[in-house]
Amino acid sequence: MGLLFAGGGLVFLIFGWRLFRHLITASLAILTAVVAVRLVPTEGWDTVGLAAAVAILGGYIAVRFVRAGVALLAGGWMAALVLGVMGHLGAPPGAAAVAAAVAFVAIGAMAFAAMRPCVAFVTSVEGTILLLTGLSILLAGFPDYWLFVSDAMEHNPVFLPFAILAGTVTGYYVQLADMQEKESGLSPA
Repeated sequence: MGLLFAGGGLVFLIFGWRLFRHLITASLAILTAVVAVRLVPTEGWDTVGLAAAVAILGGYIAVRFVRAGVALLAGGWMAALVLGVMGHLGAPPGAAAVAAAVAFVAIGAMAFAAMRPCVAFVTSVEGTILLLTGLSILLAGFPDYWLFVSDAMEHNPVFLPFAILAGTVTGYYVQLADMQEKESGLSPA
């Protein structure tokens, strides 16, 4: 399972903008299903039905309205980041919700104006999270290494955010360089 996540993360990080229609569709379908299941209290087969219905709706939006799908993902990731930071800083829930809503609308609107860089950003964030998840699963099989990494994740408040930021920035710039190479006609693909 770890290899699947790590491999998927590398695909998102390196080839995100080239495969963005498929990746954005899968991402929006999965994330809308997860959000719906978390927000709506259901049990048993109702949860499965809700997740399937919302995943189909999210996938349809991403296929039919590509810019809207990118805007939802970019705005959603930024809203999640703002909620996490505001929660960590101890902000009141109402203020955190308003800040997250403003971030969602602002970044979502920017996605319409600059879709390709937003695609690179979204696929880089998701690729980094998938890669780190896959590496964590793989390292869990090696207790000596896992002890060091889990200790760093639990007790060092900078380790995990830095790992996510470093992977996201690296993937973003790799994809932007690939975009520029393709636009200039130097790319073999």
